Order: sequence, then structure tokens, then C-alpha cells
Amino acid sequence: MNEQEIISKVREVYGHLDSYNDTGSVESPDNHVLESEFTTYFKRPNKFHFHWSYLDPSARSKECAVWTDGTTFNESYFGKSRQAAGFSQMMWGATGVSANAVNTISNILFSEPHEMRNEWHNITGVHFLPVTVVNDVECFHLVGTNKHIDDIAIWVDKSEFLIRRLEHRTVMTDEDCSRMIDEVETELLRNEMKNSGISSEAIESTLTDLASSFVPCSYSHIYNYKTVNVNQPIADSLFTAP
Repeated sequence: MNEQEIISKVREVYGHLDSYNDTGSVESPDNHVLESEFTTYFKRPNKFHFHWSYLDPSARSKECAVWTDGTTFNESYFGKSRQAAGFSQMMWGATGVSANAVNTISNILFSEPHEMRNEWHNITGVHFLPVTVVNDVECFHLVGTNKHIDDIAIWVDKSEFLIRRLEHRTVMTDEDCSRMIDEVETELLRNEMKNSGISSEAIESTLTDLASSFVPCSYSHIYNYKTVNVNQPIADSLFTAP
């Protein structure tokens, strides 16, 4: 198989999973406070639970989570739980504080696009590096780029075509910041928040805070998937409780 055939196979495998569960960690060399350990649960078509725990002792709270049974959308930060207006708002809230770990896995598990979709698997200019063992699994090692991520390195299980490690390096330019601000200020997100009963003043305040967080910078994240289990039973209760 060549490089693009491997990436296509990865998309095919994830797109046909009935269920998925992992445990892993994210390292952020540019921001050690964001370093965490995470767990993912997913059942097709739209049940999702992502939990992470910060490793830095100065972190405001150790435990955070987002979860949905496909009809209600929930988030828990800093010891407080609440319902989100919809899937997009739930994912927006978790993106930065999870060092994008929540989107890194969800964007290949879900067949339908969602806000903040960081499609690392739409990689171009792919080429091989030597085969590497990651978490005791022999992996293809591929590197490339795409329109949103400057450098991408992926380690793919040679037998199961599952991701075992992934590295991003992104340079956020002024143009990128403007694009992200435009994405924040979509009518979809506004309507989801309005339909959940959030006041107009609170909506504008939330969107303003999100938009102000986008500033030119360079950052990198390393996602290490230590255990991966697919097509195994997962209790529905995991998608209705944190």
C-alpha cells in the first residue's frame, strides 16, 4: 500500500466502527498546563463521551468531560456540570481546554461534519518514514500537511489501521485568526444557544470571549493513544452521566 491508500484505509476503518474506546495522553510543549490523560467512548451513530484529567498540579480543576446520548449535550468543567445548547457548542467549549484532543478523535469517528472540525486525516504531501513500534504495536509512520495544520505526523497500526500516535504543529496567522472568528460567529452556534434558553446578552458575551482567544501563535500537540478497543460492548449509561 502507498501512503494515500493507508490514510484512505484509516478513514474507512473508523467510518465503519460500531463502537470505539481509548485511553491516552496529550502533551503540549508550548503549554504544559494543558497536558492531560483522556478516555474516549463512542457508539454509532452519535453517542460520545470524552473525559480528561489535567496532569499539572496548578490546573484549576483536575477533571473535565463532555458527553452526549445523541439528544442531550453535556459538559463538566471545574467541578460544575451543565447542559450545552447542542453538539457544536459542547465541542467548542472543550476544544481549547482539551488541547484539541476532543476534536482530534471525534472528527474521524463522526460521519457528519461539525463545528471546529480539524480534519488531520485529510492530509496531503504524505510520505513514509521508517516503521516504528508505538505502545508495543508496529506502526506505519507517515508525515504530511493540510490546509489547517502545517506539520502532521501519524503512526498507524499496521494490522488494524488504528491511530496509535499523532503529532500536530500549527502556525496561527492573522488570516487564520480571522477565519476562526468567522466560524465562531455562525448562525448555527447562535441558534443552538438561543434554543437552549441562553439570553442574547450571554450569547454575545460568550462569542466575544471565544473570538478574543484567537491570536497569532505557533503551537504543537502530541496525542498518544495507549489503548484502543473497537466494536466492544459499551454501556449506554456512559453517555448520560459524566
